Amino acid sequence: MIDRGTDFVAITRSLVLYMRWLEWHHPDPSLVERVYQLGSPPERVASKHVTELRRIGAHIIEADTAPFELAVISVTPNVVSLRLTEHLSHREIIAASGRVLARDRARVEQYTVSIARANAAAPWRVSLVERKQPRIEVQL
Repeated sequence: MIDRGTDFVAITRSLVLYMRWLEWHHPDPSLVERVYQLGSPPERVASKHVTELRRIGAHIIEADTAPFELAVISVTPNVVSLRLTEHLSHREIIAASGRVLARDRARVEQYTVSIARANAAAPWRVSLVERKQPRIEVQL
């Protein structure tokens, strides 16, 4: 996993892919802090989510129609914001028995993601994830 340096797109991509791996292959709540800033809102949500996956023996499979895209929005010495665009084919929560518990349909999802670090020597961690709602257009 890449979590240091100044290639913010590569760092964020690595953190996102690690979290996907955690949800798919190894739901272990103790590993969430390798992705998320401890005590941040997304860390609390992810910890609860991964704990529940582990408790029920489930995992998440996420398939994309194209690789997700990352674009840097702003950079300060210890906080970087990016736009994440996912081209979702489907997302499924799979029970230990193999039964599909939930399925999300194909769509494009956009998020604002911030990574932060305590100081220049510290690793980057995700500190904010906000989903951008799709624009609704009504034609009259």
